[in-house]
Amino acid sequence: MITRASCLICSTDVDLIGRIVMAGFQVEYVKEREDILKKLENAYTVIVLDFAPPKDFLEKILANTQSKILVRGVLPTDGALNVNQLMHVPAGSTNEITIDRLLHGENHSASYQGWKKVLIIEDNNDILEMYEVAFQSKGYVVEKASNGLVGITKMVQFQPTVVILDIMMPEMDGFEVLQTLRNNTTIHTKIIVNSNLEWVDEERKVRELGADYFLRKSQYTPLDVVGFIDEHILEK
Repeated sequence: MITRASCLICSTDVDLIGRIVMAGFQVEYVKEREDILKKLENAYTVIVLDFAPPKDFLEKILANTQSKILVRGVLPTDGALNVNQLMHVPAGSTNEITIDRLLHGENHSASYQGWKKVLIIEDNNDILEMYEVAFQSKGYVVEKASNGLVGITKMVQFQPTVVILDIMMPEMDGFEVLQTLRNNTTIHTKIIVNSNLEWVDEERKVRELGADYFLRKSQYTPLDVVGFIDEHILEK
């Protein structure tokens, strides 16, 4: 049985494994994901999953170990998980960030349904990725949609805490999305319109359609938007 500061890791990142060793952990490495399930009888301090685990796989680990679990990757969003053992860093986070989280921890004691969740509806893939990284770095679960029609579907399925909505998009623009969502009286999610259009009456129009806030992209970085939500929406 492993009883002192120890880590079971499944990763192909040799540098990450070496850094965990240098951080003082006794490291055991497995190549295949399924091999993790064969090791759960050992009392590891932490189990590092350097991939996006499917929900059923993560449930099996949570049900069969008291070890802390650090996931570097996208977390499953299809349903509730009791994740009081879980720590998380977004996919693509540097090894320095991963080690810092490993050493200092970040437990999420609430159920998965209680987590901060954001849906980003935006047709520019580069902007989508920037916002995804910013929100995940601050503990949000992120869902994305590249057009308005897909965004409405994911709104119902994902039930986010807040929606970040672009205006100019294919298939269904932000005005149509906003009107559709606000015509549904069962949806009370806060909606932030995030656009660079310079129309004089744009802000007035989105507010009339039911937007809670209007932010111009050129005036706010992705981290600024996260901070705005934390201050003006979640703390209320």
